[in-house]
Amino acid sequence: MTRTTPLVIAHRGASVYLPENTLEAFSLAFDQFHADMIEFDLQLTKDGIPVVIHDAKLDRTTNGHGYVSDHFYHELKGLDAGFYFDPTGKGVFPERGKGIKIPAFEDVLVRFPNRLLAVEIKAKSVELIHAAMALLKKHRTVENAVVGSKHHLIFKTLRMHYPESRTFCSIRKVFNLFLNSRKKKHKMIKEPMIVASLPMRFLKMHFDTPGWIRYLHSKEIKVYFWAFQNPRAIPHLLQKGVDGLVVDDPGSVPRTH
Repeated sequence: MTRTTPLVIAHRGASVYLPENTLEAFSLAFDQFHADMIEFDLQLTKDGIPVVIHDAKLDRTTNGHGYVSDHFYHELKGLDAGFYFDPTGKGVFPERGKGIKIPAFEDVLVRFPNRLLAVEIKAKSVELIHAAMALLKKHRTVENAVVGSKHHLIFKTLRMHYPESRTFCSIRKVFNLFLNSRKKKHKMIKEPMIVASLPMRFLKMHFDTPGWIRYLHSKEIKVYFWAFQNPRAIPHLLQKGVDGLVVDDPGSVPRTH
């Protein structure tokens, strides 16, 4: 497989071309576009099964209704995960009825062994963390995954119970890092198991500045940027020495050999 610096990280799979967070979108990202990593989201079913879907509710992406957490896994298996995929924005749904399903997290681990995974814990659920990490350990792929959440509870739980796992920063952790980076004197504690996955801008903070990126790298923290929010910024970000670009179209990043 062609590898690049930075990593090309397919946001919810090759989600420009196929329904997000599905095995089909993940296969396309890896097999056709040679993405280095896929990024996806986890929710927890009523019977404690981690499943791959972004929203807490089923309504935006499937023909189901209500909260994922109110449904048993066997109920979700019958839903159409391509039901509302509308790539042209014209009310045309080319993937309806093609058998595209909501994957269980374990389906992803079985289908893509030894591939790099960026796993976002969407629900503020300690139960979901432990269930997801148990599966990563079962399939011996902890070292290939980065796991995290915007929720600080998730971040703290991961660092406390799974220090061997690379962890995405919570929003609070990013704020703390950013404030420390602005101080003239700060403790340069290395944090090599932490990954900062960031927008270019948030509130009044600019995260794409050389000084901020140098600060994170000095702490051995990897830096990924959400290029899917502004694909035209990819050339700009490539010049910043970032470690990963999260994109909806994994073919949009120039490849280097």
